[in-house]
Amino acid sequence: MSELAEPRRVHKGMKLTNRNKKVTPEFATAVTTSCSDSKPVTTKVRRAVQKQPYAIEVQYPQEGEKVYKGHYAVRVDIQNVQNVQLSINSGDWQDCREASGHYWFDWYPAEAGSFRIVARALGPDGGEAKSTIRTCKVI
Repeated sequence: MSELAEPRRVHKGMKLTNRNKKVTPEFATAVTTSCSDSKPVTTKVRRAVQKQPYAIEVQYPQEGEKVYKGHYAVRVDIQNVQNVQLSINSGDWQDCREASGHYWFDWYPAEAGSFRIVARALGPDGGEAKSTIRTCKVI
């Protein structure tokens, strides 16, 4: 690899080429030091988002949905897992049943109020995934 050439000065209004290329720390340092007479250059660092091993989602109730007291079948979508459980308002984890390609939890809310639902799954390799929190109102 060749050494970096003397960096060009970046001035206001100057268009940068190759905007899709990654900025290396060496380049950022070279640009910052060569532009000491202008404003300092700042770069944003993207952090790697850790992916969950399985994509799990509470499909129903939908976010903010109003649910009536009595029976409600909560539907969770995920594939290729061994066990799916549900927690309501940070309560105990309860097992869901599998039917028709989805996981279901038969919920019997007796009191009105706001509820937070989260699902988790355990995959065949032991990996665990949790859904985002889904909120609903029982009326």
